[in-house]
Amino acid sequence: MKMCLSLLLAGCFLLISAITPCMATTYNDAAVVSEVQNSTANYNTIASVNRIDDGVYLSHNRYYVWALDDLTTSSNLSRIDIIFSGMYDESGAENFLNVFLFDNAYESGFINGYQEAGRDESDPALPDWTEVTNDGVTHLGEWQYDYSTYNYDEDNIRFDVVFSITDLNLLSYMVNGNSFGIGIDPDCYFRVDSISIANPVPEPATLFLLGVGILGFARKGRKIYNQ
Repeated sequence: MKMCLSLLLAGCFLLISAITPCMATTYNDAAVVSEVQNSTANYNTIASVNRIDDGVYLSHNRYYVWALDDLTTSSNLSRIDIIFSGMYDESGAENFLNVFLFDNAYESGFINGYQEAGRDESDPALPDWTEVTNDGVTHLGEWQYDYSTYNYDEDNIRFDVVFSITDLNLLSYMVNGNSFGIGIDPDCYFRVDSISIANPVPEPATLFLLGVGILGFARKGRKIYNQ
């Protein structure tokens, strides 16, 4: 009986060990991930790398780091977008893009700019970003190309994939310090035209409503003052 129990436990252990490397890591997303086609959004681009000029490639066997100087801004940040422009799937497989954010990229040994950081052989559980950066890393989100909906052979439908960060603690990584880094893990066969960091510019309608609100407060204050 003890022998059977031991064999059963050993079998379960081997089964779990065999399955675990294939399981995707589960994260709590810290950014809002959205996709748009033919985007007309206005952005104040802070930094950008272009696939043709600066060597932005998304190989499924590798992961990347984009290290940047902290942003110089005199006002408080409320939102930053990381935008993968013109992205499409060229294989029709179940492909994923995971994006991370960490502080002090230079102290982690990365030079300024976009660079290949290592190989992960398409393992969704790798890399171990804590070891890569020697620091804590925040998972911003995951995007998956819905190959069951789009005909990748004929259409190659392109998206602007946007990772929007509004968490004040994460935004603080990007200002008032030395550097920050964006970790990119493409377990995929994606192609992308460019990657940008941008601050959204309010639409004219939003500016109009803001102006109306300010005028309303001004009139109310004036009325109280005259009383």
